[in-house]
Amino acid sequence: MPEFDLDAVVRGGERRVYRRRAVLGGTASAAGAGLLLAAFFVGTSDAEPAVRPPADLVFVQKDTAVTVYDRGEPLARVTLDAAVVDSDGAGTVDVTVDSDAPFTLSSADFVWAGSALDLTPVESGQSYSVNGFERLRLTYADVSDGELAWVLPGESRPAAVWSVGGGNDPSEVKLDRVWYLQRDDEVVRFEGTEPQLSLAATLESSPGRAQIEVTAMERSVLRAEDFVWASGSAQHAPVLDEWRDLTLLPGEAKTAGLEFESVRDGFLLWAPGTEAETVGVWAGQGTQG
Repeated sequence: MPEFDLDAVVRGGERRVYRRRAVLGGTASAAGAGLLLAAFFVGTSDAEPAVRPPADLVFVQKDTAVTVYDRGEPLARVTLDAAVVDSDGAGTVDVTVDSDAPFTLSSADFVWAGSALDLTPVESGQSYSVNGFERLRLTYADVSDGELAWVLPGESRPAAVWSVGGGNDPSEVKLDRVWYLQRDDEVVRFEGTEPQLSLAATLESSPGRAQIEVTAMERSVLRAEDFVWASGSAQHAPVLDEWRDLTLLPGEAKTAGLEFESVRDGFLLWAPGTEAETVGVWAGQGTQG
């Protein structure tokens, strides 16, 4: 196996998705998440903190715009105007909101899942009530090609997903586009906007031991050999005595253990598929803090 490079894990390679908090520990939850808290509103009215929108709102995406319906009536239109990545990997996202009534929007709900990091909400993220026309700007660090997902709390399916980066204008994610989003200990595989599989890993106190919980929304196959334990400059393959692959039917959930022999504290990496692009990372207990 090639030498493990933690910096490359965090920053390098197309479509490598990570949460810096998982790599560097909980103390990096704000700056490490990559969102620089350069979010601001400018427009026709003052923004006031407000509660989140009710769960019965319906979000309908068409290209770069999302229409939000409340009990069948249009409430707001949210448009992704631009998503630009400069030569240093800094990303700027411009969003406009045009609402007919007070509508709650949180900048922390816009997550950039791409080559460098999964950009998760900042600490104490603010929500705003928009009544009229407002502009929102978000700034991200260390990004490139990927997906910008509008992820509402408690919802398994994003309200909207755009493909961003690569020097192109943002566009609605293609229905057959496969991408991954890691939030805390859970990684979800999406095809378009539809979740296909959810995987969570719990690392035990002993280095090199983990429990995998996986739930399939569509038929899926999970392979043990797609997991690697990275410690120092070494990568270790799992012991394959207990299982080699798990086949899951829609709606099925399974739990399996992973064991890596003779390893030190490090990181569990998940790199599914033939291209072996890492889409999930979990820090061992001895590497956190």
